[in-house]
Amino acid sequence: AMILTICFCGSLFNMTINKGKEETNEVGPGPFLLAVNVGRGVVHDEHTSSNAPAKMLQLAWMTGDDESDTEIQHVENPVVLNQDDGSEIMICAGTFRQEKSGIHCRQNSSVTVLAVKLVPNGVFETDEFKNGNIFIYSADYGDERGALVVNNCEVPASNVVDMNMEEESNSLTIENKNSHAVTVL
Repeated sequence: AMILTICFCGSLFNMTINKGKEETNEVGPGPFLLAVNVGRGVVHDEHTSSNAPAKMLQLAWMTGDDESDTEIQHVENPVVLNQDDGSEIMICAGTFRQEKSGIHCRQNSSVTVLAVKLVPNGVFETDEFKNGNIFIYSADYGDERGALVVNNCEVPASNVVDMNMEEESNSLTIENKNSHAVTVL
């Protein structure tokens, strides 16, 4: 499995037991990325710091590799690309616009994870995702969530988008029609 933690703000206490050796550390304050390519023989625990609020999201997916040794990756200062409209693209895993995140999924190097903060009326466009699945999820909660327009289709605030780029056109456009910023993965 691959577990990716995206911390927008706050700190994280991290404990790993790998091959009988315990390692602990505090990571943060955010933004930062922490990834574990989980293999065999590892125990991993993490929790937020109690002295400051934290905003983070964790993604996990199966890789089919349970024989390799565990690999932990940490990126203290993630790559953030600034768009002309003020929107920001944080590269959380893989490569985007020829910039490497520092986090890779060794079992599938084509995996790319982005956190895109769209300003009001901001637009994210790319044609880099030619094949495979695209999953779009609002990383905000409560009143910060807002409806989006994805490839000219309105998506309500509480929904996610899962689309296959082989069936759709090869370009992806996400528009924020809200009066506030919205962050999507």
